[in-house]
Amino acid sequence: ISDVLYHFSTSGVSVAAATAVTHPLDVVKVRLQMQLVGQKGPLIGMGRLAVQMVKSEGFRSLYLGLTPSLTRSVLYGGLRLGLYEPSKYVCKLAFESTNVFVKIASGAFSGAIATVFTNPVELIKV
Repeated sequence: ISDVLYHFSTSGVSVAAATAVTHPLDVVKVRLQMQLVGQKGPLIGMGRLAVQMVKSEGFRSLYLGLTPSLTRSVLYGGLRLGLYEPSKYVCKLAFESTNVFVKIASGAFSGAIATVFTNPVELIKV
C-alpha cells in the first residue's frame, strides 16, 4: 500500500507542476477557439492574444480555471501512474508473466480507471 501511495503522490505532484506551467497556453488556446465564433476578419494570433489578455484583464487572466485544472491533473496523473504498478502486479499473479502485453493491459486499465474518475472534473475545467 505504501508503494501505491508513493506512486500516486509523486506522479500527482509532477503532473500538477507540469499543469501549472502549461495552463496559460491552454487558456489562450481556448480563447483562440472561442475567437472563431461569430468573428469576421483576420484572427488574432496566440502571442498577440496573450499580450492583449494581460493588458486588458491582468496577468491572472492566464491562470483562470487553474483550480479545476490542477484537481483534474493530480487525480488523473496520480491514478494513471499510481495504479500502473499494482495492476501490473495483479496481472503477474493472474497470468504468471510480465511480458509486453501484460504491461500494455496494465497501462490501459490504469488509464481507463483514471479517465472514468476524472471525466467530470474535465468537464468543469473546460
